[in-house]
Amino acid sequence: MALSLERLRSSELIGASAVVLWFMPLFQIAFYYAYAAIAHGDLFVMDIVDFTLTVVLGQVLFYQLTTRLHCTRGGRVAALLSVIALAGIFVVFTVLPPHVPLFMDPTNGTYGLPIE
Repeated sequence: MALSLERLRSSELIGASAVVLWFMPLFQIAFYYAYAAIAHGDLFVMDIVDFTLTVVLGQVLFYQLTTRLHCTRGGRVAALLSVIALAGIFVVFTVLPPHVPLFMDPTNGTYGLPIE
């Protein structure tokens, strides 16, 4: 059941990529906070499990979507715009993140890139 790129059109790849690019960071954050709440702290082994599970689920989801998804022109445009929005959110949250614990640097208590 190898994925043959000759069979796929770019519409399936764009749609599947957009879904997976949103799924992976959201799943990883949710899994981390769920296990940290249960374990009452951070565990290195669970961080590795979190990362591995996120990558495996992302790959499986991508494969499933590319073999079953059929995007319309509007769907492709929406997928492309959502990836552009995700890239914009990444830049904004890197430079000027919201002041919530998720974005705080645990080593010095600051947010975002250091201003020098």
